[in-house]
Amino acid sequence: MKKITSIPTHSFEPISFGDNYLYSQYEKLRSFLQVNFNQKIANFIAKPVITNSEVGWYANYYTEFKPISEFNQETQGALLSNYWEILNTINAKIKSLRSNINNDQNEWYSLLNAVFDSENNKIYSDGQNIVILWGWKFFNAHENKLPTFIPQPKFDTPILPDESIFTPINEPEIPSEVANEAPLIEETEPLIENPEPFVEEKKSFWQRLLEFLKWFASKYWWLLLLLLLIILFLFFFNSCESNRNHATNKEIDDLNDRIEYLRQKTSECCGCDLNKNEQ
Repeated sequence: MKKITSIPTHSFEPISFGDNYLYSQYEKLRSFLQVNFNQKIANFIAKPVITNSEVGWYANYYTEFKPISEFNQETQGALLSNYWEILNTINAKIKSLRSNINNDQNEWYSLLNAVFDSENNKIYSDGQNIVILWGWKFFNAHENKLPTFIPQPKFDTPILPDESIFTPINEPEIPSEVANEAPLIEETEPLIENPEPFVEEKKSFWQRLLEFLKWFASKYWWLLLLLLLIILFLFFFNSCESNRNHATNKEIDDLNDRIEYLRQKTSECCGCDLNKNEQ
């Protein structure tokens, strides 16, 4: 795999999925795409690799990739058409999963709907193949919107055949009443349609607090470890100090007992001497 670009982690907010972040589902997601679709769609998602404060994006190609905004208008239209064609193929699978009451299928529905949301996709291309950056809130729907008019490639003026070799065909006369009627135009559904946007559920204060604590613990784990070591050190220091004070107080009490004992002995001895002198 080749690195196609990198972005700072603080530039965009990562999208949560369950108890983890969406970008951590890459291996699981790629395996699903390989089994249910083909290699082209499996290569549609770039692989995020987080190093320090940067997210490196890797694609299963060896050509140079760049954002589609750097291509000319004609190429952008073709690449966006290709993007929406793949997205509609995946959306068909998403709709089939939505109708299934299986919990596992519902989980896949939520995962695919979150990943393939045009609002949070950034499209990169080498001019032919396309890959998407995903898992972060890019707010990129305006750039991924399919233009209403896609420029068509220009062709040389065709050479018309010689009309003299064809036998003219007399067209039947059309009644005036029918000729004056407006032609019927069949309404056809567009081949490419935008998918239903994924609406992220509003999270409570405690859920946001829990996510912040997870993020803080994953980024500043060394600080938490240092605080734990300091607390343990203070605990043992206070314990040793308390034991030492206790031992010192006991020694003082023993010393006082000895002094009192010596005083008693001294008093007894002094009393004996006085009695002898009186005799």
